[in-house]
Amino acid sequence: MASLKNATVSKSPRPSGRLPWALAMAGVAASGSALWLWAAPGAQWLLPVAMGAVAAAAVWFVPESPPAPAHADALPRAASDADLRDADTGMFHRPAFLALAQRDWTRAGRYGGSVALLLVEIDRLRSMTDQAGPAVANALLGGLGKQVAASLRAADLLARFDAAQLAVFLPHADPTGALDVADRIRDMVQHLQLPGLPEGAEFSASIGVVVLQPLHQPLKALVAGAKLALRTARQAGGNCVRMAPGPADLPAGEPDRWVGGDTPRPARDGDA
Repeated sequence: MASLKNATVSKSPRPSGRLPWALAMAGVAASGSALWLWAAPGAQWLLPVAMGAVAAAAVWFVPESPPAPAHADALPRAASDADLRDADTGMFHRPAFLALAQRDWTRAGRYGGSVALLLVEIDRLRSMTDQAGPAVANALLGGLGKQVAASLRAADLLARFDAAQLAVFLPHADPTGALDVADRIRDMVQHLQLPGLPEGAEFSASIGVVVLQPLHQPLKALVAGAKLALRTARQAGGNCVRMAPGPADLPAGEPDRWVGGDTPRPARDGDA
């Protein structure tokens, strides 16, 4: 999983600016000193000491190249890891998630490849929260988030997208892989057992999946596709995975594709 750690390292100050004249003078002095020490009787032992001093001075005056800041194109450098996370679940909150997803979305547009976004909504969680309070949603999403995080790749992103939703961003993803991740998460929800949840409670999830290539599209097009697919999963009764319509060359985007958790596919005339 992606994580951020900012640390401040103290360094001794170096003289600023480029000093080519100082390096040139040091070179001349080093050459003259070497000849004198070599010719002077009994002074040869000072030669390594003089050369070392000149080398140290040269290194001191060479300016350092500043290191490239981590995530400079995604998040403010002043942001700490705690500032980027939801206080109740420990996952990235929505603004941080979108900033980091934008970084990977831009990279995919530059170098090619598809990315996937999954929106995971716990069925009927909002009504449970109204009855039992927000602690139920926090416990459910926090516990589920830990299990989901353990199953993802290091480059994948996980966040609490809103009060009842998780979001999963998968770089370098194809439709088959994205649907597999979504169905594994749906199965996790069905078998979820966590302290702090009502005993005997049964849970399920509706999951919307979209797979796109950036192709000069904004990130909000990916989010809109995932929301559309999630709405379709809700309308199907929940406890299922639905994929947003995609290009014709993505076979997993077929609107009649049935995924684990759905009721059995109805027979059609002509089916074997």
